[in-house]
Formats: sequence, structure tokens, C-alpha cells
Amino acid sequence: MKVPFNKQSLFSILIISICVLTAWSSILQIPFLNDDFQILSFHHPHTFLDCFSPFWNKDISGIYWRPLSNIFHSLIIFLFGYSAVPFRAVSLLLYVTLSISLFRFIKIIGIESKISTIITILFSILTTHELALMWIAGNGDVLVSIFILNAATFYFKYLNGQKTAVYYYFIFFILSILSKESAYSAVLLPLAFFLLETKPNKNVKTMIYSISISILLILISLIYRYSNNLGNPFQSYSQSTFISIENVKNFIGYILLSFFSAHSLELFSSFYNSTLFFISFLCLSVVLLFFFFKFLKKNGIISNKNFWFGLGWFIIFIVPACAFLKRWYVLSASLGLFIALSAFISDLTALYVKKYFKIYLVLLFLIFSFIIYQNFLLIEKWKYCGQKTNFALNSLISLKINTPKLTVWAAPDKIEDVNSMKIGLQQAVEWFCKNKNIDVFSPVRTELFENFKFKIYKKSDSEFFISLINGRFIPEYSTKINTLKIFNFEKSTKDYQFYISSFYDNSILLSNLNISIEPLNSSMTYIYFDGNEFRRLPIK
Repeated sequence: MKVPFNKQSLFSILIISICVLTAWSSILQIPFLNDDFQILSFHHPHTFLDCFSPFWNKDISGIYWRPLSNIFHSLIIFLFGYSAVPFRAVSLLLYVTLSISLFRFIKIIGIESKISTIITILFSILTTHELALMWIAGNGDVLVSIFILNAATFYFKYLNGQKTAVYYYFIFFILSILSKESAYSAVLLPLAFFLLETKPNKNVKTMIYSISISILLILISLIYRYSNNLGNPFQSYSQSTFISIENVKNFIGYILLSFFSAHSLELFSSFYNSTLFFISFLCLSVVLLFFFFKFLKKNGIISNKNFWFGLGWFIIFIVPACAFLKRWYVLSASLGLFIALSAFISDLTALYVKKYFKIYLVLLFLIFSFIIYQNFLLIEKWKYCGQKTNFALNSLISLKINTPKLTVWAAPDKIEDVNSMKIGLQQAVEWFCKNKNIDVFSPVRTELFENFKFKIYKKSDSEFFISLINGRFIPEYSTKINTLKIFNFEKSTKDYQFYISSFYDNSILLSNLNISIEPLNSSMTYIYFDGNEFRRLPIK
């Protein structure tokens, strides 16, 4: 089936592009922050050929091998230098391309242009995609999603008579697995298409051939990786393959993250971590799903193959990630939910809302405007966090740190829910201190909320007390208490001891940190974050 791209399609693409740029173009003002410095410190292309070194060099993680994503970073640095604006502009351009690719795929599987446009705009402006745009590492998720969508588009064309399209399918599949390992799940897309096909003479051989070639391409890439010591992609996956309550929780969490930002779900998460609440929520969901599918069956929507294909897409890409709950795993998988949503809305429109379509368009305009407004507020938070982060890191220069080791107390993990130095603190310190040989330790981090305030008290030459209003101290790498606002935590090592106490006082979150550093290490510099900049601890 060939769907022509006429003037209406070009107009839809123009509208989608305008919506994306309206919603996200102010990201151009966001400076580097979080693990952006990790990427900057990793890539140092001196020649054009150096930009392609990710093909034969290990990734910064030591585990992954994502040459195409890393080549993008190298090329930006080579062409424009170490400036945030070109990185943000490329993120914006890639995201526009992803949105157009989604529109193209939804339209080509038979959804009318109006519905395809509306669903694509909804996808493209959702606040939950902030990491894909404002996090340099998020480019990899956008890139792999673009390639998977285009691979699916050409495979659909191949199934509908365009024999040469299968070559483009394999080309885009290769590009996807060179962008991120999550693309490995795409080997099952031919199976999903096979189930989608309604023709009586479905070709099983075509499906088996396509899956076999795709698996072979993955094996070739893995052999190349292993033979050149370029990392084991399975090293980061959970060792457990059994279905657990956590896997089910994470699966539901990914559905929610496909539509809602992590910030809006934070209140829900405190209840979600309760087993009793989760079981109650699960039972309620099953009941609602029962009535939902009853409604689908009654109105004939349950026979819509595109709807089930979209759900299959989501399952294929999200199940391998269910051992964890990480925001960046959801982008490629969520495309399936929007494909299913487009099929559902298409049938629903034909049944109920066609007569009042213009009224619904006005309502959609108001909803979309509200979402875009929320994006503006979110981007302002990112800008504020970036400015605070860079101001603090610049203060390191005046400290003139000349010891081989550095301990940073109360380094900001998050500022107003935006990652500040949560990842990449080591590389950020190296970057601003111009010292690649310094070892950075950060036993206690902070999460800072609106109107936060720090106070530090010196109890002795080696003991200090820091109080934090509207924020909390958290121990590094202690994920078990990261969702708790109120807790006590104590840790003792041969070099230091600390005690954290967090509590509410008249609805204001207070957090106290007691530090004892003994014995003092002459090869170590001790500093702390005071809410604005880094300062030396007053140790004698």
C-alpha cells in the first residue's frame, strides 16, 4: 500500500515542526550540566578522522559501544568547539526528525493525516521527553528511535510490494544497532508485522528471513566488539531473568513515563513503593482494563490491527528494560503506545467525534498550549540549574586545588528536580580544574528545592555541622533511601564519619549533616558546597 505524501502531508510536517520548535527552542539557552562534562572530557578530536574513532575505541562507560551517537558528539566539537548552543541545536534538529519520522510511519500504516498530525504533536511536546532534548547523552535515544522508525517504515513498504525497500530496512537496522543496544529488540519487529498482516497468503518465510538476517547483523557487531575489546553490552543487565513484583512495577512505571514527566509522578512514587498500595492499584487497573477492552470489543476497535501492533511494539522494546526503571529507556518503546493511540483515536473519531471535530480541535489546542507552557517552566528550571552548576564549578578555579585527591561534601545532585552534578562530578571537576589526574570523592550529596538555604557550623578543627532548609542530604550511591524525604543515615570509614538526619518542621523539609574528618589526609583537599559555590572546609 503506497501512501502519497501530498500538500496536506507537507503542511502537517510544517505544523509539527513549528510545534516542536515552539515547545523546545528555548533549550538553546541551557548551559552544560550533569554528565555533559563526561562527554566533553571524553571527546578530543584534533582531525576530521578523529571524529570517527568511536568505531574502534571503547565508549566512556567501558561497557557500551555506540559509535554513531559518539560520532555526533565528536563532529559537533570538531566543527563548533566546546559550546553548549551547537549541542542543543543538534538535539532540537534530531527531535524534529524523530517527530516527522513518527508522523510518516503512522500515516503510512493507514491512519488519516489529521489523526497522525495530532498524535505526533502530542508525542513531540510532552514534558516527559526533557532528557531526550536537554541531556547530551539523550541524543543516542533519539537517534536510535529515528532509525528504528525508518526501518519499520521501509519494512512495511516491503511487505506491500516494494521489494527494494527491504535493503533500506536492513540499512536502518544496522544504523540503529550502531546507535544504541536497545535496538537489538527490533529483531522482533518483522514478527509484529507478520501478526499485523491481514492478507490470507501471509509469508512466513519472509518473516523468518528478516529476523534471521537481523540476528546475523547483531552477531557480526558483537563479534567485532569482542574481538576489539569494545565492551560487553550485556554486562549492565540484571542477572535475574525471573518475573518479579519489581519487574511488574517497572512495566507499569514505563507506561506512566510514556505520558507523564518524572516530576509529576514523584508524589505518586511514595505510594507506589508501598506493596499494599501497589497491589490495590494493580487490582483497580485490571478492573478498568476489563471495562476498557469490553468497550473496544463493543465498538469494533479490538479488531484494529494497528492498535495491537502498537502495543506489541511497546512490549518488545520495554520488557528487556523492566529490571530497572530509568527514564531514558522509555523513548523508543513509547512510540508503540502512540501508534496504538493513533489507531484508537482514529476509530473513536469515526464513531463519535467526527460531527464535533472542530470543537475537539479547539480543546486540543488549549491542552497543547498548556503542555507547551509547562515546557517553558521546565526549561527555565534547567537554565537555572545550569547557571547555578556552572557558577559553582567556576568557583573551583579560585580554590587552586593542588592535591591529588579531593573530597566534596554536599555536592548538588539535583537543583529543583533537575540533575546538576548527579553524574559526571569527577569529569566536571577535572574540566574546571584543568587536572586529569585528580581523584574526586563525594560521600554525601544534596538535593535542593525552591528557596533552599545552607548554614555551616564549625564544632572543632575536624568536626562540622551543616544544616539545609528546603533540601536534603543523601549518601552517595544509596538508592534505597533516594525516594525518602525523612530518614536517618550514619556511615563510618577509616577517613571520616558522618550522620544525616532529615525531618519536617511545620511542612518545611530540614536536613542536618554532621561530619567528622579524622585523621586528616595531607594529600586530600576538603571542600563543601554552600548553595552557591564551593568553599574549603576550615580545617587546620
